[in-house]
Amino acid sequence: LFSRFREQSGRFSENLREDVRGLLSLYEASQLACEGETVLEEATAFSSEHLRARISRMDQRMSRQVRRALQVPLHRR
Repeated sequence: LFSRFREQSGRFSENLREDVRGLLSLYEASQLACEGETVLEEATAFSSEHLRARISRMDQRMSRQVRRALQVPLHRR
């Protein structure tokens, strides 16, 4: 499922850091992790780090959406 977000090395693609919608999708999906699901834990760390780094450069609507997702993931609303 997460192969489209990863490079052959297994790391999450650095190109993804510029794709806010992709990062947000990755973050939301990673929130469904169960304990011990390393790939999803890595996805959470990667996506939240890059979303936070870009939040000040997003338009107001996207910024609001990202802030809300980081506070309360979609599946918990």
